[in-house]
Amino acid sequence: MDNKRLMDLAMILLLIVAAVLVLTVSLLVFTFIFAWVADLIDNGYAVIHSVALVFAALIIAVAIYLKK
Repeated sequence: MDNKRLMDLAMILLLIVAAVLVLTVSLLVFTFIFAWVADLIDNGYAVIHSVALVFAALIIAVAIYLKK
């Protein structure tokens, strides 16, 4: 395994960790700041929003990996 491949894998792992952090932060933001919205709509929207952010981050990670 050469050094460039190792760096690519490290970058993907870093982006996956960032995606998990985005998931956590977006859930916290939705829960504490926009709690009144959760009273108006179903809480399923928060989960959909967070999962969409994680998938976007993963797609970006794959795109960066394939671009190299």
